Amino acid sequence: SQLVKQFDLDSELNDEDLIAQVLDCHGLGRVMFRNSRAQVKGFPSRIAVAHEIAQDSWHCRYEWLAQFLKSHKQEKILVICHAQEDILEAESYLWQKHGLDAALFHEGMNLVERDRAAAYFANLEDGAQVLLCSEIGSEGRNFQFSHNLVCLDLPSHPDILEQRIGRLDRIGQKCDVSIHIPFAKDSLAALQFDWFNRVLDCIAEQNPAAGVVHDEYW
Repeated sequence: SQLVKQFDLDSELNDEDLIAQVLDCHGLGRVMFRNSRAQVKGFPSRIAVAHEIAQDSWHCRYEWLAQFLKSHKQEKILVICHAQEDILEAESYLWQKHGLDAALFHEGMNLVERDRAAAYFANLEDGAQVLLCSEIGSEGRNFQFSHNLVCLDLPSHPDILEQRIGRLDRIGQKCDVSIHIPFAKDSLAALQFDWFNRVLDCIAEQNPAAGVVHDEYW
């Protein structure tokens, strides 16, 4: 009834028609409402995959990653974590301990170097199996030829997590996107995973309200 009075709407209309009239009062609102993800075809499904590791340490994360890469040899794997130094350590560990080659993508590289790394990863015949990215890798680049995202850590905010997932979760992605998160039992990462996955439901689904709820209650 308040909407009817505020916008001078026909009180005899049903709820759906009332919403349509309100959206029309706000120009692009109707377009944005109609073109929500649920209405646009071509997006893949998303799958949240938890991996329990023995200890809450970067060494355990790197070792888990090495074994994950070995068990997915025929697949392209995008790995993102927040800090550049952790990415550099991961690259060194994979090569020195397991002889695994990885492409790097971080803010310490110039644009040409990043382009070369992205192209090396995108090469389906002779390219790198894995691209190790700092948080900068979650912005601007699209890698929908891969359908496995590994988050070696979880970001501090669901909007950043959505940016990470968005590198693979795009129109044109031909496979379901799996988001892999390794964490130790009872660790902060385990708590974050439960918060993002079960409470905010923003890993396997895109939840536009997740950021607002997170800011209010986390």
